[in-house]
Amino acid sequence: MFQFSDLSDVPVEAPMEEDHPQGNQPEEEPSRRASHEPVPEARELRPEEVAIPESVDHEWSEPSDVSPSSFAPEPNGENNVTGSNFGENLSGNESIEDSNIVYNAFFSESNVPGPAIPSDEDTLWDDAQEDPRPYCEYEFDVPKQHVQRFIKDPKMNTSFLATAARRARSEVRYATLNASERDLFDKAKSKELNCWLETSAVRKIMRSKISPNRIMTSRWILTWKPDPSMPKGQKAKARLVVRGYQDPELDQVSTESPTLSRDARMLCLQVISSMGWVVQNFDITTAFLRGKSDGRQLAMEPVPELQRLLKMTSDEVLLLEGNAYGRVDAPLLFYKEFRRQLEKVGFEAHPLDNCLFLLRNKTNPEVLDGILGTHVDDGIGGGNHHYENALKELQKVLPFGQREFRKFRFTGLEIEQLPDNSIKISQEPYINKIEQIQVPKNRRANKNEMANAQEVQDLRGLCGSLQYAAVHSRPDIAAKVAFIQKNICKATVSTLLDANRVLIEAQQTADTAIMVRPLPLERITFASFGDASFASASQLKAQQGLFIVACTPELAANKTSEISPMSWNSKQIGRVVRSTLSAEAYAMSSSLDKLTWLRCLWGYILSPTFKWQYPERSLQACPKALLITDCKSLYDLVTKLAVPNCEEWRTTVEVMLIKQQAEGHLQCRWISTAIMLADCLTKPMESSFLRSVLRLGRFRIFDESQTLQNNSHRKIAAKWVSLPTAALEDEDPKVHPKEKSTSVN
Repeated sequence: MFQFSDLSDVPVEAPMEEDHPQGNQPEEEPSRRASHEPVPEARELRPEEVAIPESVDHEWSEPSDVSPSSFAPEPNGENNVTGSNFGENLSGNESIEDSNIVYNAFFSESNVPGPAIPSDEDTLWDDAQEDPRPYCEYEFDVPKQHVQRFIKDPKMNTSFLATAARRARSEVRYATLNASERDLFDKAKSKELNCWLETSAVRKIMRSKISPNRIMTSRWILTWKPDPSMPKGQKAKARLVVRGYQDPELDQVSTESPTLSRDARMLCLQVISSMGWVVQNFDITTAFLRGKSDGRQLAMEPVPELQRLLKMTSDEVLLLEGNAYGRVDAPLLFYKEFRRQLEKVGFEAHPLDNCLFLLRNKTNPEVLDGILGTHVDDGIGGGNHHYENALKELQKVLPFGQREFRKFRFTGLEIEQLPDNSIKISQEPYINKIEQIQVPKNRRANKNEMANAQEVQDLRGLCGSLQYAAVHSRPDIAAKVAFIQKNICKATVSTLLDANRVLIEAQQTADTAIMVRPLPLERITFASFGDASFASASQLKAQQGLFIVACTPELAANKTSEISPMSWNSKQIGRVVRSTLSAEAYAMSSSLDKLTWLRCLWGYILSPTFKWQYPERSLQACPKALLITDCKSLYDLVTKLAVPNCEEWRTTVEVMLIKQQAEGHLQCRWISTAIMLADCLTKPMESSFLRSVLRLGRFRIFDESQTLQNNSHRKIAAKWVSLPTAALEDEDPKVHPKEKSTSVN
């Protein structure tokens, strides 16, 4: 247990009376003792005993080890405990209720009267120093994985503890509510208890019938949920959860649960758009209560409200008959039940993505009646009347909470279907809410000065927020975000300002969106733009960029084709490359791998007979895809019959593998760098060309032979200019027009 002592003379208020769901004694007043007094022995604190001071500042930065995905909004933009586990109920990040490790932390804020903490932080950690002034002690749960990090450098992680406290405060304290608000939460509690009983999630058993270590405690999570239909724009939400970290088999139970990948989601939307179906989404009411038990015997101590409702005695506990919020395997149990019910009404899980479900026609399996993607308890899809009938049957077993058509929010993405059946994917509201890093004017003058701990925390949060947008709807900022992320550990003031500039650019172009066009289903093929930038960063590392679109065969015929972006990325090449050719070959190989993966996903969607296990063989029957590069030397090596002879043997092998894998079902094309869509994914550069293509939804490539011929004429003209004057009289050079620099029609 870690302890921070306040050296300021701050009066401590007695905590308000709290509601104790388990019938425990009210929490005691926070301990008051001088720093020279002996420290009481640490004990495990029950979560219901946690008291977070009201005076703590609400503007805390995110912890340094939060991954970019942690900043992803909850499904439908709501704080919903039906996510991957109940710990995501409040902030979308790690739960403060998923560990029995307890930290004692002190918080001193500017809004609290009293002297500030001395600037010499070493005084805070000097155990020998005595100070008669009192301090407050607060305790709250912290995830286990952060223990070692805190032990190594507690000063740098103080903000993390504050973040945990902030998350705890996002819950509603029942004792602080007025009479009308308590009434709202009482009704919410009653509704939640009815769901528990309706789903037969628990049943009474004698306490003696089960081992004590298999009895988990439970608690209420009370929050205000945004709801525009309510008078105050919010409604009371009560969730009853078990403390899953008390599971005796915590380290043995599988907790992994699949979710819909971006590639599968984009292909799902492409099918809906091409077929002219109405895009729609739904979510499952009290989803985790509807999962089936995995056979393990677990029980819970009921909260007082449930104990009274079931007229239980002290000798009785509740056996978990099925799933429950708070169980570490709750998402997995629900997924298994969700999939079982979908298959029962006629859906088939895609073998390459277990969260993509296909509804094939019963008389002709080659005909698709509907398609559905699932993300935990949320679904997105579309189909014909057979699809609607299947959902009606599904709803009888798994009731829908809401169902929306044509315009809605799904996993933080704004989905809108236009009149021409195009589907628009954007994150404009999300991007506009991201805040800049505050850099004082006096620090901007010295851009090479190292960023302090708080600024690094803010930088991580900003990069994580921008990364979520770059991954799902904003490929134009992907490279810029990637290069800033590389410098987080050694961030300077200049790095902070660069991050703010990327945010400003993203917000100024916040209306940029991904457009899925209604391409003819039977004519859809794919084009992959792969590029690399050798030694583009200060660390002399190579960066690769990838941009894959769905298109029609017109693109290969040098005609304008409508395109639908399907996949993209910008990342550092994972090995050492010693030349531009080596970097480009690596990028093309990665581009080919991703392209093959997408085509296999697509192939099985169109036909159940597609043999994805043998991609090179099965793709022979599909329309040829395009593998596009702007590296002329690489294009020559891939297209010539002769065995390539590269300076590096590894590059030679990669080129040979590309030739082998592409034979028969791929066409390699070379284009000018000026029209390479992946160019802005390899380096921090101006990306308006890519945004223009995204906006227009059309693209065209030119015949490389004509471009090469033009280049040849330029060389001839340059040679003619260098000839002596006497020779000029005999020459009749022909000046050729400049090569077109754009391909957007």
